[in-house]
Amino acid sequence: MAELINKFNQGELTSSSIDRQFTPEFVTKSVAEIAPRKRFFTQMSNPIAMPKNHGDKITKEVRLPMLHNENRVDANVDANTAKILTNVWYVYPALNGTVDSEYASDDYLGANAGDLNAAIAAAKQAAQDRVDDIGGTAFMKSGAGNVIGGDSSYAVVNGTIPELPEEGGVVNLLNSSSKLVTAKLTFHGIGHKYTVRSVELDSRKGQVAQKIKDLSRATHELKEMQVQNAIITASEANRMCASMTTCTPSGMRANDILTYDALTAFEQELLRNDVPLDTQIITGTTKIDTRVVEDGFICFINRELVPGLRKIVGPDGKTLAFKEKSTYAAGTTLMDGEVGAIGSFRFIVVPDLQAYRGAGDNTDPYADDEAAQADGFANKAEGDAAIANRHSSGGYFDVFPMIVIGDDSFSTVGFTDKNVTARHISPKADVYNDMHAQVGGVASSWTFGFLVYRPERIRQLAVIAPRV
Repeated sequence: MAELINKFNQGELTSSSIDRQFTPEFVTKSVAEIAPRKRFFTQMSNPIAMPKNHGDKITKEVRLPMLHNENRVDANVDANTAKILTNVWYVYPALNGTVDSEYASDDYLGANAGDLNAAIAAAKQAAQDRVDDIGGTAFMKSGAGNVIGGDSSYAVVNGTIPELPEEGGVVNLLNSSSKLVTAKLTFHGIGHKYTVRSVELDSRKGQVAQKIKDLSRATHELKEMQVQNAIITASEANRMCASMTTCTPSGMRANDILTYDALTAFEQELLRNDVPLDTQIITGTTKIDTRVVEDGFICFINRELVPGLRKIVGPDGKTLAFKEKSTYAAGTTLMDGEVGAIGSFRFIVVPDLQAYRGAGDNTDPYADDEAAQADGFANKAEGDAAIANRHSSGGYFDVFPMIVIGDDSFSTVGFTDKNVTARHISPKADVYNDMHAQVGGVASSWTFGFLVYRPERIRQLAVIAPRV
């Protein structure tokens, strides 16, 4: 009889001494929920509610001040009375295209022994040469009406602001302009079907309400992914690479990891483009070992970058530059996902921040010591060890974007800026699809638009990440 003696409910069978069970298990009412994704990027938007019956595009006017380096429209400005403003030349490949190249007279001062007039002529000729090279509908435009043509230059500004003549006249004409930025609305939707039987026979109550809740959460998370995609795309126009030797991910190799020098160069680009600081200086507290942290920028990073951040050495070449958040938390309110700070950056880890997987150079080992030394390694063995320690996919390095988003730089657009809700579609008899009204569902739809009106404030530093 030994074969009839089993442990209780083993294989959903009972022994000869135990009858069939009515309730073989107890299911607790508490449900283990996976935490929803945080909305890191959506919360930085200035949402715009699109009115109905006005098409599928929304346009915003961005007015440029007279003293602004993008004020390039030379129309209606008399060159004879705006001679102080013709020191920069811009080349466009076609009408309504973006600027191909810029030729500033201060770049030619050294080659012309500081002679400003000769430098202006040289810059203009270089711009014309570029137009000839491009051909087609390419053209150049002077910076007439534009005092600040790129980086400020003492020789250009001081030497070219004319005085007002005794008899007055029409002099010192400036230009005023604005630009229009446009976003197009796109329409999206997701849904989930259920059967009446699956709801009525399920031992769990409120299944339809749960499905609506789940779909609403999925909608919010998909919208956050859309915003993230748009921000990464916008940042690619303002991308720097860690080694500063290449500007495309495809050429990045094992030496393109994050360093203090790369962060410093990135900070200079942010300051040069007037990207506003996001946090205030932390001056410390009376508590022991509380650190001082600079006012700075919020930088969104992948979790894979944290090991490399903690190893960054400061400008003295010895001291670690990274400050853990615990060392300054007493003096401020930490942000969601914050891990620490270096210099003018406070780093926020975004768990789902997308990376350019396999977009870097190939991970083939170095051919010899000379090839490794060209990338800054002591020898082939050191270079190959570095390659093995980098994140990669399919034999190519993964490239990770570090994103800084300046305040008041973009808007998300939709027919409503309120929370998205899902709707229930009750089972209904349909002679073609469901004659017995046995299938219902929940559905959610939304509109999405992304309007960047200050693109210079969304910037990216691309790096390769070490595993440890």
